[in-house]
Amino acid sequence: MESNSSQPNNPNCEPESVDSAELVWTSRDDKLRTREFNTTRVHLFRAEVQRADVRQSRLDTTTNWACAATSAALSIAFSQDVNNHVVIDNV
Repeated sequence: MESNSSQPNNPNCEPESVDSAELVWTSRDDKLRTREFNTTRVHLFRAEVQRADVRQSRLDTTTNWACAATSAALSIAFSQDVNNHVVIDNV
């Protein structure tokens, strides 16, 4: 019993042959069409944005802690005239 499908049966799961005019990117075993190349670029962009977001979040957290620690040191140093102001030089 033969199937009438438009695509041939490929038991080895090898990639279909692609016209070289349709290829956008080729390297070793990869042959990407326009759609596949654009999908790859989208995923790369999302990964870079997420990486930059994590980095910015870490920087924001570090800056917040630095500001809080500096504010606390200044508040303690200048809260009373009796306190020694040398604390600021050590921070």
